[in-house]
Amino acid sequence: MPTMELRHLRYFVGVAQYLNYSEASRRLHVAQPAISQTILDLEEELSVKLLLRTKRAVQLTAAGTAFLREAQEILRRANEAQHLAQRAARGEVGTLGIGFSALPRLRSCPRWCRLTAANFPMSNCACSR
Repeated sequence: MPTMELRHLRYFVGVAQYLNYSEASRRLHVAQPAISQTILDLEEELSVKLLLRTKRAVQLTAAGTAFLREAQEILRRANEAQHLAQRAARGEVGTLGIGFSALPRLRSCPRWCRLTAANFPMSNCACSR
């Protein structure tokens, strides 16, 4: 059983945006036959026609219009997830807990909070409250 992939969505969105397979092929840097076949596979998997094709034009069907909005949202969310994972790998996302064993060391805490906030703008330091 075929499984929908982000590639299917990218190719469909490309053709839907330009309403032209050649232009989508050029912009996506993918051979036109590959885009055509991928969209045919997608339509088969969904059991709906997404595009009406003639020799001169490409048009979205009602199903294609509805699917386009959702496909764009999925691609946007996938892109966000990729960036979030990359930020987390760089240590820009997450939680850092610091404990102290002696009360006098708390005087250093505001300085550490300022340094942390300068390097990690999304940080939240409890000792600065």
